[in-house]
Amino acid sequence: MNQLASIIIPVYNVEKYLKECLDSVLKQTYKNVEILIVDDGSTDNSGKICDSYQNNSKVKIFHQTNAGVGEARNTGLNHASGKFIFFVDSDDWVHPDFVSHAVYALEKNNADMAIFSYMEAFENGKTFPKATKSIGYNTDDIKRKIVCDDIENYAWNKAYRSHLWKNIRFTQRWFEDISLIPYVANSTTKIITLNEPLYYYRINNGSYLHQRSYNCSRDFLKLQTQQNLESLAKSFNDLHILHRLQFKVLDGSIELAILNYYLDELSSGEALSLEKYIKKDWSKDVLRQLGHKVSFMRWLIINTPALARYYGNFRYNRKCSINKK
Repeated sequence: MNQLASIIIPVYNVEKYLKECLDSVLKQTYKNVEILIVDDGSTDNSGKICDSYQNNSKVKIFHQTNAGVGEARNTGLNHASGKFIFFVDSDDWVHPDFVSHAVYALEKNNADMAIFSYMEAFENGKTFPKATKSIGYNTDDIKRKIVCDDIENYAWNKAYRSHLWKNIRFTQRWFEDISLIPYVANSTTKIITLNEPLYYYRINNGSYLHQRSYNCSRDFLKLQTQQNLESLAKSFNDLHILHRLQFKVLDGSIELAILNYYLDELSSGEALSLEKYIKKDWSKDVLRQLGHKVSFMRWLIINTPALARYYGNFRYNRKCSINKK
């Protein structure tokens, strides 16, 4: 168990947390690692912090114009030589056995992918274990559930054999994990799960994904990304999986449409496409999964747009304002 493992770390404006991240990766008990640090056009001191590690033989540093976390990961993938691939976000950190336990599990079980549990780490110093939702499921079940995000489709809580990435790269600036990881998982022959938390995921309130719950443009892109997975969901010939994905997109579309009546952030074309999706003739199985409140909001959108606009104001102030999040 001594094959090279590549750890890819995209970096952008994380000077406050970067050293803790890089030091944790360098303290791995698994010694045969290469650490590919990709500075994605940082404007703070992150680039200088990266360069301070350049004398370590395990470290390779790349600087590029800002293009997003997906392209930064692609740069790492393009230069990776390892038989195993790991992703670490630069405001997080990892357990000393992050690599060794995952590689051991992959080798022992002749698997292509390992999904491990993680710790949520808050700014106040508290940490809470988060068991992966994949525990107890077989490979086929995991593939299906990753498509509809019933199992986490993060890139960072997984270890991969490098052949999975031979002909695949990240293509989106935002929600790149949602758009890609289901396809990576689908190309595997065997997926295993580890209950032990090997990764520390920082809940950073200042980060893009932890800003207020409803940035309409951001959430519209997420819904589009999820909707684009329908063709993959259909390939399983399992209506439950397709309907589960459709429910999640419909549920999010209804919530977003109602809130956009108040916030008015979407373009007219985006708003119309949402309404068209909401008004489709959905199967009873999809509609059954909607809660009573969301079903009521769908009825308002279809039948009484004026009341829907009024309800959007109410909904935002009750659930989504910055003071009430």
